Amino acid sequence: HGQVAFALVGDMVVVLDDVDVDGSTAKALKFYDAETGEERQQIVPACPDVEQFFPDDYLSHNSQTFLDETTGELVFLFGTTFVHQMCLQKWDALSGEMVWETRLPEGILPHTSTQGGFFTESSFSPSAAYTPEYLLTTLAIEPESSKASVVKLDLSNGEIAFQLTDQDYE
Repeated sequence: HGQVAFALVGDMVVVLDDVDVDGSTAKALKFYDAETGEERQQIVPACPDVEQFFPDDYLSHNSQTFLDETTGELVFLFGTTFVHQMCLQKWDALSGEMVWETRLPEGILPHTSTQGGFFTESSFSPSAAYTPEYLLTTLAIEPESSKASVVKLDLSNGEIAFQLTDQDYE
């Protein structure tokens, strides 16, 4: 379906794996030295509730994770279960630092599942188009239905470049 189990970034092997966060299971990207197998770093993206009312949301089975193996840029698109809002984050995989984070407008949610894998430049997604400049993906506009919207996200700043909504598109 377009996702891969592992990728190479520089001299590191990257895998998506389950981790325990405060008694709950979340997804993390783990980076291992390709020669020794030693774990170098781990990225566990969190989408905090700005009001601090709900607990942080983490990557899950319906999150979308995109990796540019050449530049080491990572993009995470994942939603908060309680407030129905998407977090979009860009990370530098080599340094393990977040570049920026933004929240998409309320009411648009992931439309498909990656089933635990992540997307790379060499592995195309059936539900998204990714370049270092933008992410074009489908997001649900009515959480209880199959209605979807095509959204282009500007990856230089995390803003929506355009959103195409057609009530007949499912």
